[in-house]
Amino acid sequence: MSNDMNAVLAEFQGTVVEANQDVEMEIQALEGKYVAEITKFENYTGEGKNGPYDFFGVNLKIVETVTGNKGDGRFVSKTINNGETKFASAKESMETLLKNMAAAKIDKGNSWEELVANCKASAGNKVNVKLRPKKKNGKVVVDDKGWPDHIVTMVEKFDIANPLGGTTEGVGETPASDLPF
Repeated sequence: MSNDMNAVLAEFQGTVVEANQDVEMEIQALEGKYVAEITKFENYTGEGKNGPYDFFGVNLKIVETVTGNKGDGRFVSKTINNGETKFASAKESMETLLKNMAAAKIDKGNSWEELVANCKASAGNKVNVKLRPKKKNGKVVVDDKGWPDHIVTMVEKFDIANPLGGTTEGVGETPASDLPF
């Protein structure tokens, strides 16, 4: 390996390489419609420094860009609260969870335990997601490592106009690579 890199380094001999300049956003935020693979969909409960927590965490790997800036191979995550929060009632939180499960074609089962197990077993399932960057004061929010934070919406299908007529629906329908645009 080092011999190969010596050859690459030799290509830079006699050239001036300029230092990186300060830029507002180094890692591009994703915005568009994507097909993602669920890598993890689990329920987290416990006690944190701010009190008890209870939520589902969904980790997704983008496997196909349908529209928008290229995101293949990137990872995004989504948090879905359980129970009553300052933002939603317990019923509203459950409805949000069930809608996301339906988009990912995950059966809710007949009990809470089945629901949790079905979410966990969904790793590997594909789901359509719409992404947009999370912004505060007009700027993209980034984590402590510089990665942009995203608003992730899991949807059953995409409603994308097809210039040849009809629509494409994402997962299980028309692969983006077959689209005429």
